[in-house]
Amino acid sequence: MNSKHSPDHYQLGKIEVWDFIVDQDMGYLLGNVIKYVCRAGAKPGESREDDLLKAIAYLNRELQNVRTSERSSDLQEADGSDDQSLRTLYLSDATAFDL
Repeated sequence: MNSKHSPDHYQLGKIEVWDFIVDQDMGYLLGNVIKYVCRAGAKPGESREDDLLKAIAYLNRELQNVRTSERSSDLQEADGSDDQSLRTLYLSDATAFDL
């Protein structure tokens, strides 16, 4: 079924990509990772590499959110502090491990 709301490049398997994303309650960032991986190279005008790079960008952003959340939680547990300057110092390297 080729339409604006259900294009062929999302109809490659037995279920639509968005049905899987909703079923798994993935949220926006991880949902886009799945979307771009599943359609990689199938959308006219988009190369497989383009789609995989988009998936990596969304995955990096989700990973950044997870790391920031974990570090923020660790900081509060470690010293019971909500001091913003300590939190900023502790979180300053949160993006150092991006791919």
